[in-house]
Amino acid sequence: MKKYFLIFMFLVFCSSVNAQCVPELKGVEIDPIYGSVRVITQYVYNGQAVDVVGEPCDNCMYTSGRYDESQGTLEEILALNDSDVEQHCKNLIVKKLSIEKTVAIIAEKLEEKKKQNEDLKNEFEKKIGTKRTVTSIKEIYKTKEITLEADGSYTIIDVTP
Repeated sequence: MKKYFLIFMFLVFCSSVNAQCVPELKGVEIDPIYGSVRVITQYVYNGQAVDVVGEPCDNCMYTSGRYDESQGTLEEILALNDSDVEQHCKNLIVKKLSIEKTVAIIAEKLEEKKKQNEDLKNEFEKKIGTKRTVTSIKEIYKTKEITLEADGSYTIIDVTP
């Protein structure tokens, strides 16, 4: 009898877990305005193509991310895209949950987040009233060092890698 009960519970559990998000890379292009790489992905949720908010659509695509070399090494950027796609799938699954379940999950996560961030909050409270002045910004892009000053002036110099 115990064996049948376990089999029954296994079947109930497996039949209730049916949310499936399948992302498929459909294309890659250079953004004509920003010069970054756009990764175009199609998301299929439980067998139906969906748009960015999870609504059913026919053959719709979604730009899952814009990436450029300033975001890390090639491997880091590819991993970032994988993470972005996975997070979007998780977001789609959460959107499809009932409102009550979603509210309960969010409330639980919020309480945990509040506990985890208490030390961080305390550290920031110690800094209340402190000031600092920033008068320039330095950026190195490939072989150029660009310095922007608060007064609007700038300099560009060559640097050797």
